[in-house]
Amino acid sequence: MPGWIKALATLILVGVVASVAAIQFLPGQPDIENPEDPQTPLPTDYPNFATGVFYTNLVTKEDGTKVQLPLSFLKENTIVFADARLATPRSSISYKGRTIPLSTYRNGEYLPLIVIFTPSGGIKTGIRTCEPCNGFSMHIENGKHLVCDVCSTKWDLETFNGISGGCPDYPPPQLPKAVSTDNLTIDLTDLGVVISN
Repeated sequence: MPGWIKALATLILVGVVASVAAIQFLPGQPDIENPEDPQTPLPTDYPNFATGVFYTNLVTKEDGTKVQLPLSFLKENTIVFADARLATPRSSISYKGRTIPLSTYRNGEYLPLIVIFTPSGGIKTGIRTCEPCNGFSMHIENGKHLVCDVCSTKWDLETFNGISGGCPDYPPPQLPKAVSTDNLTIDLTDLGVVISN
């Protein structure tokens, strides 16, 4: 093999290695292990199976358009259910092109919420519903799936993409959130509801 080909191959190899190193260590790049919240440590022992644990002391913020719970409760329990009491009962709400039936859950007096600490350390917040089957309860299975307790539909915990079952297009509708050092705040503004204490 001619010497110039060896030199060219070496130069290409050095360029590829330098490019990969530069991409990995450039400042200002997002934390790829935990893109949602770099301050939240990754779980060391993510459960293979977990059922929802109810949090009953939601704090209402900003005239009832936001609710808050302690981040420590989520980290301890992985999957948290909360029922936010509506100031005015509703038979349903419309959100992201979906109609969420509330009259079949606690007479429309509560908004069922779900909060999940994902395997990658992210946090998902949403309305706890699988509306085609009228499901309001879910669990984590195989450490990577959210499963409806009524119809057994499975969604990916990280993406909420449907995997199997009768309602794969109806994962819990996600809600905006803010994470601080101690608390998780769920923003309900887009739902057009007010939460009472």
